[in-house]
Amino acid sequence: MTAALERSPRAPGGLVVPVALLTVTLWAGTVIATKVAVAEMAPLAAALSRAWLAGLLALPLALLSLRERPRGAPAWRGLAAAALGAYVLWPILLSLGLTRTSGSHAALIMASLPILAGLIAVPFERRWPGRRWWLGSAVAFAGTLWLIFRHGTGGAVEASVLGDLLVLAGCAAAAFGYVAGARAAGSTSAWQVTLWGMVLAALLLSPGLALVDLSALRGVGRDAWLGIGYLALVSSLLGYALWYWALAKGGIARIGSFQFLQPLISLALAAVILNEVLEPVLLLIAAVILSGVWLAQGGGRRHNANLESAK
Repeated sequence: MTAALERSPRAPGGLVVPVALLTVTLWAGTVIATKVAVAEMAPLAAALSRAWLAGLLALPLALLSLRERPRGAPAWRGLAAAALGAYVLWPILLSLGLTRTSGSHAALIMASLPILAGLIAVPFERRWPGRRWWLGSAVAFAGTLWLIFRHGTGGAVEASVLGDLLVLAGCAAAAFGYVAGARAAGSTSAWQVTLWGMVLAALLLSPGLALVDLSALRGVGRDAWLGIGYLALVSSLLGYALWYWALAKGGIARIGSFQFLQPLISLALAAVILNEVLEPVLLLIAAVILSGVWLAQGGGRRHNANLESAK
């Protein structure tokens, strides 16, 4: 899919926003799939299973496109940084956090990803986003804070400070991986960054096999393995390829702000899949977050225009 997008001359103008929205929608299921997996598996086993399965899926595709592989030390350094942040640390910290906090808390904390990605991108792009981006981010983040306090624990697992901090640390690692991956995709392709990043992550996590009780995996049910499959194929392989492409074409500050929509979609999925009750006040909170996204989108477009004029 990303290969077809990159060959399309109209892709940057007409498809960036739809691709970003599709990716955020797919990623909204990450918290639920992880929650289902860690209900039957140790968190480290769930994170490693996700990474290994994603690596196995990516390896033959990477070898089939070996001629298009990233070249040069800068590209491989960026790819390694993306793999460490997005494919190694993020799944491990999210899995550990979800055993100590609720799914709703984790989904809402993930609203900090665009802010973290924008902040991490500043020293690389050497220019601050505009005031409108900061205002929109503040409004959207305020809406997510309201949502956090309104919904409380929101699940069977009691939310804890440690669990929330682990998820937040994972978000910081993922944001670092997004920035590194987007920059690497600028010199090669989003598809190659995704494939080789997952292969590298699987190799980096190979020593973790000694820490996993393989005998315990025999009792894991179908739902947990379906969750791992979703995380490896959809959240990792497809999601990152589309996201890196959107970030590289549309700009980190502009496209990153779409992730403010992710907690809302996650809560809607929780209502359908986990039978959580969504109160009418959620519509008001959604309006606050959506207004923040709209403001940040305008600021992100201006920020990207300034960057282009400065080149």
